[in-house]
Amino acid sequence: MIYLLNFSHPFTREQLATIADDYGIRIEDITVISCPVQIDMNVSLKSQVEAIISKIGFSPDEWQTQHIIMNPPALSNVALVTVAELHGRIGHYPHMIRIVANHSGTITTFDIAEIINLDIVRANGRVAR
Repeated sequence: MIYLLNFSHPFTREQLATIADDYGIRIEDITVISCPVQIDMNVSLKSQVEAIISKIGFSPDEWQTQHIIMNPPALSNVALVTVAELHGRIGHYPHMIRIVANHSGTITTFDIAEIINLDIVRANGRVAR
């Protein structure tokens, strides 16, 4: 079972199929948890992100034992605080989905470009110190 924390636009069945294929699981093994992000720029960002993530309702044990991937918020400063908050709760970085626009047809669609293991990115970055 994978929990997909979605802080952005809804996923299509095709996008979920791509994610399932990448992990070698069925679409039914992905639980999408929608995390609506509406930020008030006049209020502390940290407290707003904490509130958004707290609404997910996982216990401390669930945070640390579930396979969690994320579709980050589109606003970069919100995404950074979200990743930091998730790292604190999970104990490591979650995998992150990167979505790209596909303009090849008459209608723009959005494809899963890659799923990034942020722990590997961190480990590789440490080597470059």
